[in-house]
Amino acid sequence: MAQGKKRQIGNSIRNHFLSGLAIVLPLVTTALVAKFALRILTTPFVSGISFLLGTNVVYEHRLLFYLVEVAVLAIMAISTVLIGAVTRWYVVKKMVEVGENLLNKIPFVRIVYKASREVMQSFVASSQAPFKEVVLVPFPHSGSYALAFLIKEEGKWDKGNPESVFISVFVPTTPNPTTGFILLVNRELIVPTDLSMEEGLKFVISCGVIDLRDVFSPHNTQE
Repeated sequence: MAQGKKRQIGNSIRNHFLSGLAIVLPLVTTALVAKFALRILTTPFVSGISFLLGTNVVYEHRLLFYLVEVAVLAIMAISTVLIGAVTRWYVVKKMVEVGENLLNKIPFVRIVYKASREVMQSFVASSQAPFKEVVLVPFPHSGSYALAFLIKEEGKWDKGNPESVFISVFVPTTPNPTTGFILLVNRELIVPTDLSMEEGLKFVISCGVIDLRDVFSPHNTQE
């Protein structure tokens, strides 16, 4: 009876030991591997500092030795983050390029996408955009209006009618707004709108699908 109880206690102690070993051993192994890796990474820097100071930093300046290790780890961590950021930026850029190449292979989509991208980049994003605002002008005849982009430069002609002021506008074609007509329109016939450049381009590219209600200036309601 006593022999069986002793065996039971021994088995219990062994099981507890093995359970503790299963927890401690991975931690110790990880710590040793980390310490070994740290020594490999920091030894060249520590050796260089020891050479510059003319002393053995490892044995004679323990605090400096630990500071060097911490500094090396910090530099490596920051470098790793920077490498990761650059890699992600590169991957995202490549994904965008692949997407653009795919769109450029689709006939109709290629025309619309390329035109909209070029126009958006040159007219909206640029602070030196050639157009200043979106307006309506009589086109192709006095009974109808076309959406146009007002060009910054004003043209004045006093021949025939000194009081008339003509302004250059660009009437884009749809769905490709990179082509169109340059018109010289009497300033009195130009109807301002509340459309932004981006909204105007979207209206042209969408072939007029976008609703334009409530976007015109209320004081410009002439027939």
